[in-house]
Amino acid sequence: VQRSRVPLLLIHGTDDRIIPFRFSEQLYAASPADPKRLVPAREFGHNDLALENYADELLNFMNQVDAGE
Repeated sequence: VQRSRVPLLLIHGTDDRIIPFRFSEQLYAASPADPKRLVPAREFGHNDLALENYADELLNFMNQVDAGE
């Protein structure tokens, strides 16, 4: 991830007991990507994340990438 410059969007459950949220925080911090965004999915775990709750986040990020911001 330290060499990848592709846009990065991480949506991760803060209550994930399989892959701790701190791992996404570490990936985010290590990434030189631009743009990049870390979205904490509050109160979601590993397999219960409802991505439809984050459709706006995804669309906003895609628009940001498309606009070259």
